[in-house]
Amino acid sequence: ATFNNKFTQILDNITTRLDQMEQRLMSAKVPNLLDDITTRLDKMEQKFMTEIDNLKSIEFISPVFNTNHPNASYCSFAQNNKKVTYARKNTHGRGYCALFGRDPIPKSKKVKFSITLDQGSYMAIGLAPGSLFNSVSCYSSTYSYCGESHGMYGFGGQAKFGATQGSVLSITSNLATGEVIFEVNDKEIFRGVIPENVLKNNDMYPFVEFWSLNLSVRFL
Repeated sequence: ATFNNKFTQILDNITTRLDQMEQRLMSAKVPNLLDDITTRLDKMEQKFMTEIDNLKSIEFISPVFNTNHPNASYCSFAQNNKKVTYARKNTHGRGYCALFGRDPIPKSKKVKFSITLDQGSYMAIGLAPGSLFNSVSCYSSTYSYCGESHGMYGFGGQAKFGATQGSVLSITSNLATGEVIFEVNDKEIFRGVIPENVLKNNDMYPFVEFWSLNLSVRFL
């Protein structure tokens, strides 16, 4: 509801400014300039309306972490399981700690969720196949953003820029096509496609893997 209110307010402000600009142009009495600017405004309006349609097609979800995950005993949870802190060192392997969201990402909708890096950034965040649910560490087989190197696991390639402590990482997914878009503070850093065979054989879950103690994240 808060997002919808803000979005509506922004849209109303833009519409008012465009109306005012059109009125000033109509009174300018400079035909060639007026036609050129009107054409540009029409193109801007078309692009803006396309972006609005894209936003309308997205369902915003607010995941919670799975407190029954095998690694949950190494973590502390708060805010109705939306916030998690890697509190007790995992004694297996290199001491990493993977954790899944409670519910899988819907396959028939285009959805978006956001997560705040409350403490540190030495972690991977993204989507993980359900087949990895019992893994102590599984980042290299997930489709996720690496907060240390800014690399993109599963997709290959590099994010345009990185997330730091306090950043909000947002992930938009359309599992019908496999497309996933990563944003940091509302700016796109990467987009890729999860292979069809992975989606066919798995549910996909929100996922985080901590690589050192006391790191903390929070679903919005």
